[in-house]
Amino acid sequence: MTAPAVETSTVSKSKSIKPDPLRDPKKYFDGRNGTGAFRPDKAAAALLTYGPIGRGNDARMWVWLDGVWRPDDREIHERLVDILDKRFTPGRMTTVVQYLKGMRELPVIESLPVGQYINFRNVLLDWKTGTSSAHHPAILSTVQLAVDWNPEATCPNFLEWLATVVDADSVPFVQELVGYMMFSGNPFEKAFMLIGAGRNGKGTFLSVISSMLGKPNLSGVRLQQMSTTKHRFAIADLYGRLANIAGDLDSTRIEETGDFKMVIGNDEVRAEHKGASSFMFKPFATHIFSANVIPTSTDTTSGYLDKWIVLKFPNYFGDRPDTGLKSRLSTTAELEGVAAWGINGLQRLMARGHFDLPPSMLAAKSEFELAVDPVRGFMTECATPGGSEALSDIYPVYLAWCHEQSRRPLGKQKFNERIASLPGITKLKTSGIDTFKGMTLSKHAEDFPATMWSVAL
Repeated sequence: MTAPAVETSTVSKSKSIKPDPLRDPKKYFDGRNGTGAFRPDKAAAALLTYGPIGRGNDARMWVWLDGVWRPDDREIHERLVDILDKRFTPGRMTTVVQYLKGMRELPVIESLPVGQYINFRNVLLDWKTGTSSAHHPAILSTVQLAVDWNPEATCPNFLEWLATVVDADSVPFVQELVGYMMFSGNPFEKAFMLIGAGRNGKGTFLSVISSMLGKPNLSGVRLQQMSTTKHRFAIADLYGRLANIAGDLDSTRIEETGDFKMVIGNDEVRAEHKGASSFMFKPFATHIFSANVIPTSTDTTSGYLDKWIVLKFPNYFGDRPDTGLKSRLSTTAELEGVAAWGINGLQRLMARGHFDLPPSMLAAKSEFELAVDPVRGFMTECATPGGSEALSDIYPVYLAWCHEQSRRPLGKQKFNERIASLPGITKLKTSGIDTFKGMTLSKHAEDFPATMWSVAL
């Protein structure tokens, strides 16, 4: 990095370090008395004395403040107002920003993970060794947690609460997940889904994690928005983020999964900030969603389903809400304890090299897969292996089952194609009738209430 060296302990707010000689507007114009042309080169050099500035490959300007790089045009604006005073104009602001974008000596912020360190407010932590060091602008970290690093901190309230909302065998996984959410990057290429019927702790868990990670490090792109063609502005919000947290997903079917798999797979995607040109970048955020009803998907391949790790919150607390719970779990001391607890989990996870899922979570994943693929769920509940059935007999039962499950059914042709793609099923033409060999219906029209059956038909 070639920006002017600045003592890291003093770079906090530009107003606290401004050199008085810079506050002479005439210095930034040609002519003896500053009556000539504006000099953006001199103004840009002056702005850099306040603290490091970087160029983002997303066409934004970035500023290093308080130990982290942030997109911050406002800070540059305030610095320019400070040196130009009444001679500041929006046009000169634009000119200076364009000049800064052309300065090759400025660092380029590329939204890349800094995997060696976790950036806390007070230090950079080398999570492998547990050693800490001072912040430095040469470490191009775009995320900083909202807490200090305190290796002695504990989180008794959080752990007591956690034991009431998830199965006991999944607590070690949660510890590793907390650590993984703090880690800069998603090397295992996984997304996480919290499931449960509601009022069961999912929202509280996400609230605590969000408070620890810090709002500037988070995006909230919903699963249904993971499309660069339809939601390119939403995808751009992933740039430089540590985590993407979206709770309370609706049950709208996921129609496109290609971009989701690219985002989770650390592939390069195209995005666009409003009013700016499109750009390419590699998102590194870890994605965690929650849903009361699991969204179905048109993609039921292993390439989609294998991306998911599912954690179930099986209990219901609607009858005895604890109104002070979130405040107790979100104190500074408690959040620092959650972070220290999570670092231990991260070290264990990375040493193993993969998530090791307990029985309760394997069962939750099976539940998730059946919900994502309603045809698979229908076959599990309404058919047995062997024999053969005509499509004309199967489809009405499928419609009634979907109605009973409050699911939107596939059209007859798509249902036909999906059944034919299942393992062990062979599609035949018998006397001109589509027939599926390898299955026998175990439920029929009379197995559903008459009113439900009439609606389904």
